[in-house]
Amino acid sequence: WIISMSFSVRQHKEAMTMRPKKKVNSKTNSPQPASDATLSKPVEAKPSPPPKINDANQMLVKSNLRQLRLPTMKAEFDKLAREAAESNQTYQDYLLRLTELEVAARSSNALN
Repeated sequence: WIISMSFSVRQHKEAMTMRPKKKVNSKTNSPQPASDATLSKPVEAKPSPPPKINDANQMLVKSNLRQLRLPTMKAEFDKLAREAAESNQTYQDYLLRLTELEVAARSSNALN
């Protein structure tokens, strides 16, 4: 019984916070219906910008890729990271695409 009662109270509180507040006429102290302007409109969620890699980390990644002799990955990792973040790809998808480009570039260079 206590659980069902507290659940009902919680539901009541939530319902009360979602109602538009009534304006009160200052001259008569009587409630007025809320105008359309005072009704809360749903706020559209804006997509968060992709996380930006800081300059120090970017330089370290480039240095590591140069030492590992992965030139295509070095050239493409930043652009692909932005694209992956914008399209909500997983890290595995991002890494797969990045390594595919490196393999394709090496295959192309081997044929030339």
